[in-house]
Amino acid sequence: MRPTHLAYVTDGDRFRTVLIDPVAAAVLGELPDHSAVRTLQDLHFDLLAGRTGRAVNGSGALCLLLLCLTGPFIWWPGRAGWRRGFTVDWRRPWRRVTWELHGAVGIWTLVLTAGWAVTGAWFVFPGEFRAAVNRISARRSIGSPR
Repeated sequence: MRPTHLAYVTDGDRFRTVLIDPVAAAVLGELPDHSAVRTLQDLHFDLLAGRTGRAVNGSGALCLLLLCLTGPFIWWPGRAGWRRGFTVDWRRPWRRVTWELHGAVGIWTLVLTAGWAVTGAWFVFPGEFRAAVNRISARRSIGSPR
């Protein structure tokens, strides 16, 4: 038995989930519209609310990305204390431990959380996301004059 890969494709405005043979690159079939997997997908992408849910989901992803971008600036403990910012001193009073734990967990999970935010924004707003990436990406080839 050979493995099967799940892929997401667009067909006009329709978002389809297909099963693909990775060796032959042949489409083996499509997930039915009414199944447990499709319901989980709709919950994940659209919050079970269609286009409105997708817009809410994408807005949440953009807010999470904004938090990931601004959080390190708020967290930054300065040049002298940056190493201390990654740890928690458990001997301190509980309010201080909670504060330090919040900062340490936030900075340690920053890359994972930013990854979730970026992929969430990309899934919801693929055209806008691609245009934004193209705007900030280098358009010149290496070695070309500025």
